[in-house]
Amino acid sequence: MSTINDVSKLAGVSKSTVSNVFNNTKYVSEEITDRVLKAAQELNYYPNKLATGLANKKTYMIGLFLENLGEFRSMHHQIIEGVAMKLNEFNYNVILYIDRDNEKIPKGAKLRIEPIDGAIILDPEIEDIRIKDFVSSGTPIVLVGKAPKSYENLSSLDVDNIEIAYSATKMLIKNGHEKIAFINSKPNLTITSDRLKGYIKALSENQIDFEPSYIYNCDNTIIKAKKLAGSILEKGEFSAIITESDVVALGVYEEAKSKGINIPGDISVFALGGMDYFLTPEVSRVVVDYKKLGEAAAKQITMIIDNNQQSSNLILNEYKIIKTGSVGQVSIR
Repeated sequence: MSTINDVSKLAGVSKSTVSNVFNNTKYVSEEITDRVLKAAQELNYYPNKLATGLANKKTYMIGLFLENLGEFRSMHHQIIEGVAMKLNEFNYNVILYIDRDNEKIPKGAKLRIEPIDGAIILDPEIEDIRIKDFVSSGTPIVLVGKAPKSYENLSSLDVDNIEIAYSATKMLIKNGHEKIAFINSKPNLTITSDRLKGYIKALSENQIDFEPSYIYNCDNTIIKAKKLAGSILEKGEFSAIITESDVVALGVYEEAKSKGINIPGDISVFALGGMDYFLTPEVSRVVVDYKKLGEAAAKQITMIIDNNQQSSNLILNEYKIIKTGSVGQVSIR
């Protein structure tokens, strides 16, 4: 079996140069790179990632931590693609961790049996044991979502959820809606408070009193959404509903149909995210480019690990608001 020593001798370069070619750690000229690759091919040599990792005390593995929702959604597919493709450019691989039994202590982090060089954590919580665990171990972290107050020094990136909720609410108000129910995400997520701030901001700017009783929280599941939507629709006092996602919007649609309530004739619906369901009428929604978020998170974690980059909090403009047939107009104030 050929070794890195054999390649370096045949190519006439040092072992460190061969290592730089395969690991892309330092610049190597095109002429020397070709020589190294030609020698490696002639000797049928392939670098041993495990051995390299042990020597450098690195695994070249990044953990991507997702919430267990019972199924992958479009956002998960996009984020995984973005993370995996970008990490590949930096010679890293991704290990996917999915919370089990709603437990925020992934096995790899808890027992230290699957070492990783860094972690990308989605949907951070206000009290997040995943973050606490990695901080205590000194593992680099990037959060996709707003960092909890106690960990604001950590690197994070997200879209502007205050602005998103503000724009959605303002659009409904411009169409004459004042009594707007808001089915927000779970109260333990950091995203939830930002979305509520945007909703309240739009009401305040239009001299509409904020009613706390108009605010609801829901798991991002159809079953929970249908049950909650049923009780909201039975009240009959709202002209519009903002939902945390198109998954929750689907629950509203199904309950509205079962009760003979027309969308948008009787009630308008706006979803703050999601591209998993094609509803009729098409639901007005926010479309986030989760692939770009994944790419940015992957780049950020590698910069922290390889270049000792300082923590940063990025707000990305990777979304657009789409108004469709689910939002109707009522008499303008």
